[in-house]
Amino acid sequence: QAFRAHYEGLGAMVDTLLLVTQNTPIDEVKRKINEADAVYVSGGNTYMMMETWRKMGVDVLLRQAYERGTVMSGLSAGSICWFRYGVSNSFYTGEPFRVDGLNWHNFVVCPHYDQEPFRQDALKNELKQLPGTIGLALDEHSAIEIVNDTYRTHITRPGSSVKKCYWKDDEYVVQALPVGEKYRSLETLMGEQT
Repeated sequence: QAFRAHYEGLGAMVDTLLLVTQNTPIDEVKRKINEADAVYVSGGNTYMMMETWRKMGVDVLLRQAYERGTVMSGLSAGSICWFRYGVSNSFYTGEPFRVDGLNWHNFVVCPHYDQEPFRQDALKNELKQLPGTIGLALDEHSAIEIVNDTYRTHITRPGSSVKKCYWKDDEYVVQALPVGEKYRSLETLMGEQT
């Protein structure tokens, strides 16, 4: 309701697509995704969401929409889903695990990095098991924006950041990414790790 009120107040038309709590017909799913200028995926159970998307073919529909220019966005589970892997607390046990995303970008994403410290060790351990892979740690009130082969980060609270995490020479490195209007090459995020 908060999302709807905010964006309708800006003049946008907002629609909702529920796939887990409702048995939405696939024709309606296709129509809503195809008509959207932007898709926002909320937080929740990433594991269940990804299983549902793959079972229904929503993963394919979203990719087709993205390739037509639809803007994709989200928070928490909605940030993990676009990447190769995420550090998920889908079962709310405080013991996060690796969940497979859509693999549009080859990173491991960890939302709530500063507010849920148990995710920090989980990300560190996941990256140790995935040599050469970069992690993106998202503090609360931070975001990474990717446009084609470029990115930039945003923060809405002082002290928040998006961090690049990786292993190099048996040392774990956590490095805050620059914030600003300038877009940077995604390739620059892939360097330095071993």
